[in-house]
Amino acid sequence: MTGDSPYIAQMLECIEKIKEFTADVSQDKFARDDMRQSAVLMQLLLTGELSKRISSDTKSEIAIPWPQIAGMRNRVAHEYYEIDLENVWKIISEDLAATETPLAAYLAAHPLPPDPSSGQV
Repeated sequence: MTGDSPYIAQMLECIEKIKEFTADVSQDKFARDDMRQSAVLMQLLLTGELSKRISSDTKSEIAIPWPQIAGMRNRVAHEYYEIDLENVWKIISEDLAATETPLAAYLAAHPLPPDPSSGQV
């Protein structure tokens, strides 16, 4: 087991993709763009799925709303056609930054292990 850092890094990658997908996009434009919505929802689903793999010990070190992150994954996966886009926009515009900062701090303190395929030790 390599610890939770790889999962945290993947969660941060998902957040970065959401930021890229929504850069310079208004809430109105997002609400009218099915493709952008699908891309963002997929990243939220992945973030929630990854959150379920994080150990309880690590979760206790990172002050973010773990149950809500997993819950959003469940809504996206099972209630896709009932997703509240205003809530999704709130996640994008307010909650992501508050989630990203503690995740990034954890990863800085617990860096990824070296990639054995890179040849570096």
